Amino acid sequence: MSEAVFPLAGERIWVAGHTGMVGSALVRRLAGEGCELITVQRRDVDLVRQGEIEAWIRQERPGSRNRPPALSGRASNLSVR
Repeated sequence: MSEAVFPLAGERIWVAGHTGMVGSALVRRLAGEGCELITVQRRDVDLVRQGEIEAWIRQERPGSRNRPPALSGRASNLSVR
């Protein structure tokens, strides 16, 4: 494998939809990267309700310590259509 563009070791990574086909594949792939995987059940956070998402993100603090907030999963970067 080539060198990672964004090394993930030690990072807290949130995988939304972790029980679906794509999300579960991401979880399996990221499991070997040395990062802390964060998941949340639909019954605990409704992804359609931005207030719930923002509260959960403030509490769990997924994202990166090594990159600016714009690249690390801030709630303000989320949009619901």
